[in-house]
Amino acid sequence: MTQENKGINPPKDLLPKVLSRIQREKQLRTMKRNLAFSASVFVFFSILGYALSPYIARDSQLSEFSKFFGLIFTDFRDVIAHWNLYGQSLLESVPAFAFAILLSLSLAIIVTLLNLLRQIKAFKKISRINN
Repeated sequence: MTQENKGINPPKDLLPKVLSRIQREKQLRTMKRNLAFSASVFVFFSILGYALSPYIARDSQLSEFSKFFGLIFTDFRDVIAHWNLYGQSLLESVPAFAFAILLSLSLAIIVTLLNLLRQIKAFKKISRINN
Protein backbone atom coordinates (compact mmCIF):
# COMPACT_ATOMS: atom_id res chain seq x y z
CA MET A 1 0.00 0.00 0.00
CA THR A 2 1.17 3.49 -0.76
CA GLN A 3 0.68 6.60 1.34
CA GLU A 4 -1.99 7.88 -0.98
CA ASN A 5 -4.04 4.80 -0.34
CA LYS A 6 -3.85 5.26 3.43
CA GLY A 7 -4.92 8.86 3.19
CA ILE A 8 -1.78 10.12 5.00
CA ASN A 9 -0.27 13.19 3.41
CA PRO A 10 2.67 15.08 4.93
CA PRO A 11 2.09 18.75 5.74
CA LYS A 12 3.10 21.13 2.97
CA ASP A 13 5.54 23.00 5.22
CA LEU A 14 7.38 19.84 6.32
CA LEU A 15 10.24 20.15 3.80
CA PRO A 16 11.11 23.78 4.69
CA LYS A 17 10.99 22.89 8.41
CA VAL A 18 13.30 19.92 7.93
CA LEU A 19 15.74 21.93 5.81
CA SER A 20 15.68 24.75 8.37
CA ARG A 21 16.40 22.30 11.17
CA ILE A 22 19.31 20.79 9.23
CA GLN A 23 20.74 24.27 8.65
CA ARG A 24 20.46 25.14 12.36
CA GLU A 25 22.18 21.89 13.32
CA LYS A 26 25.04 22.72 10.94
CA GLN A 27 25.29 26.16 12.56
CA LEU A 28 25.33 24.59 16.02
CA ARG A 29 28.07 22.16 15.01
CA THR A 30 30.18 25.02 13.63
CA MET A 31 29.52 27.11 16.73
CA LYS A 32 30.52 24.25 19.02
CA ARG A 33 33.80 23.89 17.14
CA ASN A 34 34.46 27.65 17.34
CA LEU A 35 33.50 27.69 21.00
CA ALA A 36 35.91 24.86 21.79
CA PHE A 37 38.70 26.61 19.87
CA SER A 38 38.09 29.93 21.65
CA ALA A 39 38.02 28.22 25.03
CA SER A 40 41.28 26.45 24.21
CA VAL A 41 42.96 29.71 23.19
CA PHE A 42 41.72 31.40 26.37
CA VAL A 43 43.04 28.56 28.53
CA PHE A 44 46.36 28.61 26.65
CA PHE A 45 46.90 32.34 27.25
CA SER A 46 45.83 31.99 30.88
CA ILE A 47 48.31 29.17 31.48
CA LEU A 48 51.00 31.12 29.65
CA GLY A 49 50.33 34.13 31.86
CA TYR A 50 50.53 31.97 34.97
CA ALA A 51 53.77 30.39 33.77
CA LEU A 52 55.37 33.76 32.99
CA SER A 53 54.20 35.52 36.15
CA PRO A 54 57.29 34.58 38.24
CA TYR A 55 59.54 36.01 35.53
CA ILE A 56 57.51 39.21 35.33
CA ALA A 57 57.46 39.56 39.14
CA ARG A 58 61.22 38.93 39.44
CA ASP A 59 62.01 41.39 36.66
CA SER A 60 59.78 44.01 38.28
CA GLN A 61 61.44 43.57 41.67
CA LEU A 62 64.94 43.85 40.22
CA SER A 63 64.15 47.04 38.34
CA GLU A 64 63.29 49.10 41.47
CA PHE A 65 60.29 50.48 39.61
CA SER A 66 58.09 49.96 42.66
CA LYS A 67 60.43 52.05 44.83
CA PHE A 68 60.25 54.97 42.42
CA PHE A 69 56.52 54.55 41.95
CA GLY A 70 55.96 54.44 45.72
CA LEU A 71 57.53 57.88 46.11
CA ILE A 72 54.39 59.47 44.74
CA PHE A 73 52.52 58.27 47.84
CA THR A 74 55.19 59.03 50.45
CA ASP A 75 56.87 62.21 49.16
CA PHE A 76 54.19 63.79 47.03
CA ARG A 77 55.52 67.36 47.41
CA ASP A 78 59.02 66.40 46.32
CA VAL A 79 57.63 64.47 43.36
CA ILE A 80 55.58 67.49 42.27
CA ALA A 81 58.56 69.81 42.76
CA HIS A 82 60.82 67.63 40.62
CA TRP A 83 58.22 66.00 38.38
CA ASN A 84 60.44 65.97 35.29
CA LEU A 85 63.28 64.11 37.03
CA TYR A 86 60.79 61.81 38.72
CA GLY A 87 59.14 60.98 35.41
CA GLN A 88 62.49 60.32 33.76
CA SER A 89 63.61 58.06 36.62
CA LEU A 90 60.30 56.24 36.50
CA LEU A 91 60.58 55.64 32.76
CA GLU A 92 64.18 54.47 33.05
CA SER A 93 63.30 51.97 35.76
CA VAL A 94 60.32 50.41 33.97
CA PRO A 95 61.02 46.74 33.19
CA ALA A 96 60.19 47.18 29.51
CA PHE A 97 60.28 43.55 28.38
CA ALA A 98 58.29 42.27 31.35
CA PHE A 99 55.85 45.14 30.99
CA ALA A 100 55.39 44.40 27.27
CA ILE A 101 54.79 40.72 28.01
CA LEU A 102 52.29 41.59 30.73
CA LEU A 103 50.39 44.02 28.51
CA SER A 104 50.28 41.71 25.51
CA LEU A 105 49.16 38.73 27.60
CA SER A 106 46.50 40.84 29.30
CA LEU A 107 45.25 42.08 25.95
CA ALA A 108 45.21 38.55 24.51
CA ILE A 109 43.30 37.20 27.52
CA ILE A 110 40.74 40.02 27.39
CA VAL A 111 40.20 39.68 23.63
CA THR A 112 39.81 35.90 23.79
CA LEU A 113 37.49 36.17 26.79
CA LEU A 114 35.28 38.69 24.97
CA ASN A 115 35.25 36.47 21.89
CA LEU A 116 34.39 33.45 24.02
CA LEU A 117 31.52 35.28 25.74
CA ARG A 118 30.19 36.52 22.40
CA GLN A 119 30.22 32.98 21.02
CA ILE A 120 28.51 31.59 24.13
CA LYS A 121 25.77 34.19 23.76
CA ALA A 122 25.28 33.32 20.08
CA PHE A 123 25.32 29.59 20.86
CA LYS A 124 22.63 30.02 23.52
CA LYS A 125 20.53 32.04 21.11
CA ILE A 126 20.75 29.43 18.34
CA SER A 127 20.20 26.49 20.70
CA ARG A 128 17.16 28.23 22.21
CA ILE A 129 15.68 28.58 18.72
CA ASN A 130 16.17 24.86 18.12
CA ASN A 131 14.15 23.85 21.15
